[in-house]
Amino acid sequence: MRSVVVKTLLGSFLVLAIIWALILGWWQSNDFSPSPGEMLLYLLGVPLALIVGYLLLQGFIEHLKKPLEVAAPGAPAARDDDPLARAGAASDAAERNWSLSLLASHVSLASGKSAAEALAAVAEGRRPAPSSRLQDDEGFPAFVAEVADLDVDELTEQLQATQPALVQVDESPAFVRALGLLDSVIDAVRNDIDPLREANPESFHLSVLCLLPETWEPALMPMLRQYLGDRLANDVPGVAAEIMVLQAKNEVDALRQLDAAIVRCNRDPLDDEFLLVLGTVSAVDEDCIAQWAGQGRLFTAACQDGSIPGEGAVALLLTRQATVDRLQRDNVLTVSRLVHGSRDKRLDAGGRIGGKLIAGLFGSLLETTATDPANLNAVLLDTDHRAAYMTEALEGLGEGIAHLDPLKDVLAIGLVAGSLSPVGGLLALAAASARSLAENAPVLCLSNHHPLERAMLLVRPAPASDTETSAS
Repeated sequence: MRSVVVKTLLGSFLVLAIIWALILGWWQSNDFSPSPGEMLLYLLGVPLALIVGYLLLQGFIEHLKKPLEVAAPGAPAARDDDPLARAGAASDAAERNWSLSLLASHVSLASGKSAAEALAAVAEGRRPAPSSRLQDDEGFPAFVAEVADLDVDELTEQLQATQPALVQVDESPAFVRALGLLDSVIDAVRNDIDPLREANPESFHLSVLCLLPETWEPALMPMLRQYLGDRLANDVPGVAAEIMVLQAKNEVDALRQLDAAIVRCNRDPLDDEFLLVLGTVSAVDEDCIAQWAGQGRLFTAACQDGSIPGEGAVALLLTRQATVDRLQRDNVLTVSRLVHGSRDKRLDAGGRIGGKLIAGLFGSLLETTATDPANLNAVLLDTDHRAAYMTEALEGLGEGIAHLDPLKDVLAIGLVAGSLSPVGGLLALAAASARSLAENAPVLCLSNHHPLERAMLLVRPAPASDTETSAS
């Protein structure tokens, strides 16, 4: 400390001496006679200002050199023996472990009418082909993943006859195709709902969550709610369904809506309540192709990192494990809560591809679900052909999936289905459930199709009910 003071004083005297010498020499060369005020200003004010400025600058530099100290989050203002604090922590932990049981899943995709067919298409290396009716802005056939057997003219006529208000708001082929795909999965899931309703018609309760693209006209939402109500009333007679129609911004937003439904079903449980999650999208028409091309995000020969427009629909039927045990159902899967986050930089912005966020989400999910990563049988992603997204996933999951074959066990559903925002994550979940059932093992579902948003959840075989355990 003394040496610092001595150095500071000696440096100050040296500055004073140099400045005095320069000023006095300047006055003498100009034959200048300063007044008392000028002498104080030049001989004391100037050197003192320089010395103080130097000390302030040095202090600021030393402050910048210090490492940033991040304060640890403060603990709640509660005593360790506070029973309410302990109850709150236990409640939070219990909510993180909430889940729903997946009874059935149905999809309608270009690659097939089931998630198993989609997985087989990925394994076989099938990819979207150039369209015979759609072209990009260069006049070349556009690559699309379209469902081949959809008759748009027939679907439009049906809507005009049954739901003319819908067609008046939006008569685009993409909208009509999306509704046609939605109808197909509703038809498929009806065969799963009917036996459940007949088993206990008095207490049967169906909640419907339908997730639709953000680009659709908001005026359509109440009409689509009525449309679904009429559709379910015709297909599932005697069922009073509670229907919610929401628009999702992206894949992770749709999964967040599913997660919120999991929380609601566990927080306010009803006897024999079943949750039907629906989603549909179509980007396979001329307007969508032109819009994507204008935004520079359409896959073409000149833009290999662009997306391939796709279309598809999904239906997921879920309930609580207590209901599964009461019904003594087998081949049931458990869907965990969601973990999600957002990257600090878009993945398509260039630069190094890092998987830090995915690694953090992966560790959190494994801890919450008490899962050994060595037990994972596969990873299902909603991303597509773009290499950067698969690289990010593999780097983030790292050693946790070292036992998996990247070609056979890390599968991207978008490779065969194209871009399916915002329902791509739900379709990946359906594919993960098909793989989990086939292998009777946990499967990780990862959504990283969006440039920023990331989310993952776990699908695994449900634990055996007490009745099954005692019987065995």
